[in-house]
Amino acid sequence: MCTMEFRTLAIQVQSSTGEPVLDASIEVLRRDTGSLWPATGSERLIDPVQGWYAVIDDSHLPLIERNEQVPLTISVSRSASANVVASADWIVTSDGCHVSRVTGQDRLMVAGGPS
Repeated sequence: MCTMEFRTLAIQVQSSTGEPVLDASIEVLRRDTGSLWPATGSERLIDPVQGWYAVIDDSHLPLIERNEQVPLTISVSRSASANVVASADWIVTSDGCHVSRVTGQDRLMVAGGPS
């Protein structure tokens, strides 16, 4: 049975000194198909105090079959450069109602200081 809860899976991006990075650009690639997944709304930065960015949310349910194990690569670049500075591999799934992360880290450290 589905609930009214709306889930968002997020990743924390921090500088090498542990401070939140606020100028990150997040890209989500589905590795098995090579398709880029759309952003989760107008902005991915959901917590500027801690540097949390939305990766996917329940609006992505049409892209995931129920109980399917979907391999994603989350790439982070800084606004000053288009180069990827960090990435993480995730496996996500769906119960038909909500997305959930099966594996993958929830924090990325990037070189340099905060934005």
